[in-house]
Amino acid sequence: MRANKFGEFSGDQDADNLDDADPASYIINEVRQFLGVAEIAASNGEWIKARQALVEAMLLLKDLVAAES
Repeated sequence: MRANKFGEFSGDQDADNLDDADPASYIINEVRQFLGVAEIAASNGEWIKARQALVEAMLLLKDLVAAES
């Protein structure tokens, strides 16, 4: 899932070739995008959207840590 510049979520993937990419780097990139959405939403006072983006980032990080353990 990815967020566009308006903070809307979609299922589009990057144009990058993800076949050879490290799965951890893909997840970290997704987390960065969710954090960016959270930052923008919070600066606009959209606290529900900011919280939603933070929860999504947290869930991705939990999955990453669990997979590495």
